[in-house]
Amino acid sequence: RNEDWRCTYEGTSTSRVSATGTVDCAASNGGDAYENALLDMIAWAEVSCSGTYGGDNNGYDVIYGCDTFDIDECDEGHPYAKAPATYTASGRYQFIRSTYRSLTSKGLFDDDNFCPDAQDEAGIYLVEEVRDVSSRDIRDAALTEEYSDEWQDIFDKLAPEWASLPMSEDACESNDACTDCGDAKDNGCYGQGARDGADLVEVFNTCLKAHQEE
Repeated sequence: RNEDWRCTYEGTSTSRVSATGTVDCAASNGGDAYENALLDMIAWAEVSCSGTYGGDNNGYDVIYGCDTFDIDECDEGHPYAKAPATYTASGRYQFIRSTYRSLTSKGLFDDDNFCPDAQDEAGIYLVEEVRDVSSRDIRDAALTEEYSDEWQDIFDKLAPEWASLPMSEDACESNDACTDCGDAKDNGCYGQGARDGADLVEVFNTCLKAHQEE
């Protein structure tokens, strides 16, 4: 995982959370190009921090606030697993400490492994097992090749897990954990600012093509 995984992406978003010009197509969860492209899309939404995302470690070392941890110490577990901290989102898919602990209880991050492969495995577990988005769902949405109702259905399922994904007002209002639902397409489930749906799909398409050509 290095600069060889980098693809050019021309963002079109005019939302207050602006698009970035590159995307790292670095996920490697087995041989499923669709799942890997979805993970790349989530990572682009979650850790597109200037100077960190797009770096040598493809976002796997990013912690909340656009700082980084030492990726060479990834075999020591989540960087905030024991240390007291208010904001604990870490890694390419911004696992908060409570999510990390829940996943370890299910056999993920075995032996405190927080390295890239383990992050990818845990990321797709959250997608499929926790948020009920199947590989078939991803493939069906991909057939549309653009931001569609199928994609919004996926975002609605994933948005409670990843705050940077846009959520429909109806889905937001039906989830007690979500806030600021009148503006969920712009603010996501928790009002923290969501990526533009069309940009997310374009990132997915870019990385899908890259993975299919591997």
